[in-house]
Amino acid sequence: MEAKKWKEALQEKYSNLETDEFIKPMVLTEDTKPLAVINEGDVVICFNYRTDRSRQITQVLTQQDFPAHHMKKLNLRYLTMTPYDKTYEILRCCLKMKI
Repeated sequence: MEAKKWKEALQEKYSNLETDEFIKPMVLTEDTKPLAVINEGDVVICFNYRTDRSRQITQVLTQQDFPAHHMKKLNLRYLTMTPYDKTYEILRCCLKMKI
């Protein structure tokens, strides 16, 4: 879904009784072009309360290509709030907790 105003697009989803975990990704556009994209070398801070979603996002952005979805992993400075998977490469955890 493309959207020019994120609040209106999100409100439309809520009005259609779509809840947060089921809302499909939206792209904010101007003149049909994305307002922002993630490029090689960018810094990405990934935070999400659902660890399954964070793993999915992390995997597709930094770990492996997904040609069926026209997605290629990127060389990013990628930060997470927790170490989701010890096998993931090039990740940095923002928070270090002592238990």
